[in-house]
Amino acid sequence: MLKKILCSTIGCLLTMQVAAAASLAIVSKDGKQGCIDSTGRTVIPLEYKTISTTTDDKISLVLVKKAEKYGVFDTEGKMLLPATLDKVGAFNENVLSVKNKNKWFFYDAAGKKLCGDYQEAGEFAEGLAPVKSNGKWGFVDSTGKQVIPCEYNQAHSFSEGKAAVKHNGSWFYINKEGQPAFHYTFKKAADFSNGFALVDGNWIIDSTGQKLSKIQRYSYVGPFQKNGLAAVGQRYRTASVFDYLSIGWGWGGDWGWGVGDRGWGIGGPIGHHHHHHDWGGWGGFISVNPAYMMPGNMHRGYINTKGVEIISPTNDYVGAFVGNYALVRNDGRWGMIDTTGNTVIPFAYDGLQPFYGGMAAFVFDKKWGYIDEKNMVVINNRFTAATPFLSDYASVVENGKGGLIDKTGKFVFPPLAIYKEIGPYNKGLAAVKRDGKWGYIDATGTVIIAPMYDTAGLLE
Repeated sequence: MLKKILCSTIGCLLTMQVAAAASLAIVSKDGKQGCIDSTGRTVIPLEYKTISTTTDDKISLVLVKKAEKYGVFDTEGKMLLPATLDKVGAFNENVLSVKNKNKWFFYDAAGKKLCGDYQEAGEFAEGLAPVKSNGKWGFVDSTGKQVIPCEYNQAHSFSEGKAAVKHNGSWFYINKEGQPAFHYTFKKAADFSNGFALVDGNWIIDSTGQKLSKIQRYSYVGPFQKNGLAAVGQRYRTASVFDYLSIGWGWGGDWGWGVGDRGWGIGGPIGHHHHHHDWGGWGGFISVNPAYMMPGNMHRGYINTKGVEIISPTNDYVGAFVGNYALVRNDGRWGMIDTTGNTVIPFAYDGLQPFYGGMAAFVFDKKWGYIDEKNMVVINNRFTAATPFLSDYASVVENGKGGLIDKTGKFVFPPLAIYKEIGPYNKGLAAVKRDGKWGYIDATGTVIIAPMYDTAGLLE
């Protein structure tokens, strides 16, 4: 099944410079996970129950879980924090937070303790983090200095210079000096994003606190994105904890996104539609705050800053925007809609992937091909499986043989029957399955890492 880990997102500020992240792939053997690099060298030992990666700008850390405890490595394989922690927050502003023995602490990306001993801690953003001491919330900087006193019943992290706080039953926004940002109070208050915030459940306000427009009631409303839209959700069944789990992609066994003669494609697999999840990193993990992630028990749609519904959540499926387009399925047919709500790719396909490298894989009559952004067929549908063009090449299976094609549809090396399952090509390698085990090949078809793993993730 898809790799899943629930993790709250909390972080803080780091001023020091850290080396850029190395490329790793998450692999597993005999039920244990680890990480390898592009040469096949084991960077993180294969001894953990689960492994995930989290990235802040160009710095990445590796979260490991063992015996229900968490630890942290850097991408060079150095253990920063041993797997003895109760919880690990997301990596934000180059710092992460951890919970140990019922107290929260902040650490930098080199594993150095910055400050802590809090009852609870929120996400470090814009140089400050909400922390709870003696039952009340306030804000500290990365040295632990109390910048805003702990006097609030609840507090959000800062966003666009303002933080929502609750006091005496009302929500309002404060600035970084702890003063009211404007003189309005609300029953509910969300974070600002791209100049707008949602208050009282269904009102959009601007950065001055003025109510601009009222929206209809949704089960979920996300933050406004740079494209001017906010995701909304309508519940269609009771939620479970698994609806809040982020996903990564890998191949092998029952990991869920194997690409082979089973007829699966990524994004719109035939007969296997993984609803409601954003496109995560292949073979890895991007931790998310449940407050900002739409649960899997909801149908997604989008509204603009005027509260107008651009894409209805009554569709069978609506994906996250990849570039300017979002995948939509209605009445069993797939297409794409742009940020204005216009249909840019007609609902004519049995399956569809987002655009990567100017091309999107489609399936029609149980065969995959590729279209361009003008909906012109660039490569005829002749494959039983296809992956996105994450680089110059894409992985496909044709007539029981797996290999890589270029953007004209030509195989870059003769496809091989021994590779009936193959993962997307990225950073010079693609995962392939042979004799029940997974390894990696390069663009010439040369085996770089011999098949030895039960599952193999994308190198990223």
